[in-house]
Amino acid sequence: MLHLNDNRFGFPRVFLEKTRELIEMSALYPDEWRTELQNVLARHLNVSRSNILVTNGITESLEMLARYNRGKIVGTLYPSHPPFQKMLTLHEVITINQNLLKNGELTLHELQFPTDRKPTTVFIDTPNDPIGMDIPKSLIEEFLNTYQGLVVIDEAGWGFSEQDCTDLAKKHENVVILRTFSKVFGLAGLQVGYVLGNPDVLETVLLRYRTRKGASPLAQQLAILAMESKVNEYLKTKVAEVRTRFQTLLEEIEINYFPSTTNYLLIEIPSRKALDEIEQELSRHRVFVQPFYNLNDKCYLRVTLAPLEALEYVVEAIEVYRYD
Repeated sequence: MLHLNDNRFGFPRVFLEKTRELIEMSALYPDEWRTELQNVLARHLNVSRSNILVTNGITESLEMLARYNRGKIVGTLYPSHPPFQKMLTLHEVITINQNLLKNGELTLHELQFPTDRKPTTVFIDTPNDPIGMDIPKSLIEEFLNTYQGLVVIDEAGWGFSEQDCTDLAKKHENVVILRTFSKVFGLAGLQVGYVLGNPDVLETVLLRYRTRKGASPLAQQLAILAMESKVNEYLKTKVAEVRTRFQTLLEEIEINYFPSTTNYLLIEIPSRKALDEIEQELSRHRVFVQPFYNLNDKCYLRVTLAPLEALEYVVEAIEVYRYD
């Protein structure tokens, strides 16, 4: 399955050996007052514990923010994380978008939204999903110099990229950063993440709209273990090696793609018919990918990076069906 941007490379042995000791914690209910992971993250990021909110994955963070913005105007990038767009619609949030693409090219020179419909909150996902490229930190900093509303930086793909926006949350009280252990730590099935930001913002914007109890005790302990075992370094290395080879294979058959800084690649497919044929061929062999049929009138395939044998099959299918 190459459509979910999850971990396809497994874990280092040191991590697997230590997980056995933690299984008994699966008997405990989630408890929003557990602080072990919060303490570890605070030390790691050199911030106060009150600057950290541990969440049930990034999804919980986005749900709280969508509730907070019900009926308000929110600025987002286009394209951006598809499930989040659905969540905003579900909560009756009014969205205005800044288009990142023109004629299939990334054309972002500044972050700017219409002055006559100024958003109360702006969401920036970097690396962008589905494009996979960083929104340059310099552009975010320039935007923060002129915008006073809430700025949410979704760094779900953080850790694969060299870009790190931690200092922006420390410097600007109107910035919150969302992160997850699902990507670079490979723990997608555990649903554990965190928000970094000003304590007053965490209280009034997120906690006030919380309906869950946060991540489970077992998930939090496994997240700590993943940090201690440097699972992120293991996966970052694996992904970088495979990404380079996959991009080379696509170039050899003259297929365009967006250079990625994270664990997936967005690939341009010449036509809708070809995209349908490629997806159906891969599905027949239990290889699932994410199609995008109309991103600025072009068709794309988003593929999660995985061991090279699976990606080679994707390349073969694209080469066979791209001109259908």
